[in-house]
Amino acid sequence: SKNHLKKDIKDIFINPQEFTLQPNSRQLVRFTVANTDKLPDGESRVVLYIEDEKTKIKQLPSPDARINASLIIKNRFAIPVYVHSGKVKQLGNIESLTINNVEKKGYEYNLAVKSSGNSHVRVNGVIQLIKDRNVIKEYQINDIPVPDKGKRVINDLIPLELVIDKAKYTLKSKLYYINENNQKKRLIK
Repeated sequence: SKNHLKKDIKDIFINPQEFTLQPNSRQLVRFTVANTDKLPDGESRVVLYIEDEKTKIKQLPSPDARINASLIIKNRFAIPVYVHSGKVKQLGNIESLTINNVEKKGYEYNLAVKSSGNSHVRVNGVIQLIKDRNVIKEYQINDIPVPDKGKRVINDLIPLELVIDKAKYTLKSKLYYINENNQKKRLIK
């Protein structure tokens, strides 16, 4: 879709490209992003993967004797690299905060945070369950990324034992993000 154009970095050089890391040892990996002047305004990104050289192969059940299927399992983790170029705009807002009854378990809140700039935002803060002006429970939100021109739904379960029938409760989100000018922007709903 035109609203979610990826701005992937094509020219990146990594040194070393391959290495073996022993347990409890360290390895410095350097990378250079070339042609940054040709990147579009805003955020561009690339993901570097570090992968375990040991792989596991698991045979899968086959519906037919002529079909042989196997699954290759590799352990790896990703290192995201973000490059800001030109005019960067980080703009986040709370799209909605809803509560749904989850039968016999409690209530689930869903907080939709939207980023409408050309760079992701990282939200932090708390969601508070309040009764009679007292905070009963606080749910911590730590460094959750919301992609540029994207949305992230944050949810959690409020257990039944925290909610007494027919009492009045308030759910309040007190979030913030740091914008491109290193200013704290508050998001309250």
